[in-house]
Amino acid sequence: APDAMWHGGGGEVSGKTSIRSAIEELIALSEGSLHIGVHDVLANDEHTVVLQATTASIGDRELSDRVVYVYHIEDGVVREAFFVGDPNVQLEFFGID
Repeated sequence: APDAMWHGGGGEVSGKTSIRSAIEELIALSEGSLHIGVHDVLANDEHTVVLQATTASIGDRELSDRVVYVYHIEDGVVREAFFVGDPNVQLEFFGID
C-alpha cells in the first residue's frame, strides 16, 4: 500500500516509496551482493509470515542472518510489515550507527 509501514531493526519506515528506498540503500551498501533466500511462507487472507535467510559479502566481511517477516494484508495489499532478525549482525555488517 502507498502508506504501508515497515517496523524492525529498531526503527520504522513509512510509505511504499521510502520502504523501496531503504531496501535499495541496503543493496547499494552491500555492493549488490545482498541476497534474500526464502525458506518458507505461511499465509492466509490477513497475514503472511516469511522465514528467510539474508546473506551478503563485502571484501572479507560476510553477512548471514535469519529473519522472520510478518506482513499484515488488507484488501490484497501489504499494510504493515514487522521483521525480526539479529540487528547486531546487520548493523555490524552494514556499519550503520
